[in-house]
Amino acid sequence: MAGRFVLVRRLVASDTPELFGIIDRSRPHLTQFDDDTGNRYLSEEAVRWRIENPPRGVWEYRCSIRDGETGTMVGFIKLTTMPGREDVVEIGYFLGEEFQGQGYMAAAIKELTNRALTELGFDEVWAKVHNDNYRSTKALMTCGYRPRGIDPEDEKWLLFST
Repeated sequence: MAGRFVLVRRLVASDTPELFGIIDRSRPHLTQFDDDTGNRYLSEEAVRWRIENPPRGVWEYRCSIRDGETGTMVGFIKLTTMPGREDVVEIGYFLGEEFQGQGYMAAAIKELTNRALTELGFDEVWAKVHNDNYRSTKALMTCGYRPRGIDPEDEKWLLFST
């Protein structure tokens, strides 16, 4: 769906039940492309802890993706600094299985990429996508990301950048 209106906002502890609900309902979907989100967050407590305790040694900007009309949380998206490159961030995301194919992810990628390059002052945004994840590849291409090749450390991952 072109022109989907989404809200992309920083995660807070009160988002825990909704985010855990999406993860819990989508575990098989989340693990199909070597994403460990479904296995890492087995309880609301684990989700809340992660929201309240950002990782050490990297900067992260973690956000919920919400339907712009209903406010329903549909997924998660984040920016993470890349080691040795303070001017570049990597974008990562997931969408609840029931929200696939409705334009949410492309809208959220556009929003957060624009925020990274303007408000947050980064020069470039990268993404790493499993080579079988056609929907994610399509969303990135729709948002103007360009293919950069195969990850030299693991050939199952494709690299994209703005």
